[in-house]
Amino acid sequence: MYDLAKDGDLDRIINTIYDEGGIVAAECHGPVPLIYTKRPNVESFIGGKKVTGYPDVWESEGLLDIYPFSLEQEMKKISNYDLGDF
Repeated sequence: MYDLAKDGDLDRIINTIYDEGGIVAAECHGPVPLIYTKRPNVESFIGGKKVTGYPDVWESEGLLDIYPFSLEQEMKKISNYDLGDF
């Protein structure tokens, strides 16, 4: 999942689907690429949007120490991150 975080090809695919009226969705750790995806105007793809993702409290002990970043913490920086009913 983290190997796709900054994948230019995936960014283009995400933006194309979105611009053509498609739905861009992900679950669990799937939102990782959305963190760094930029719109053509260089704004964040998820900036200002309400998003959810796998919360830090659900990560197995020690995993946050070896992940390159926390999905939850990065999403909180640029979006309206919400744990929802977790």
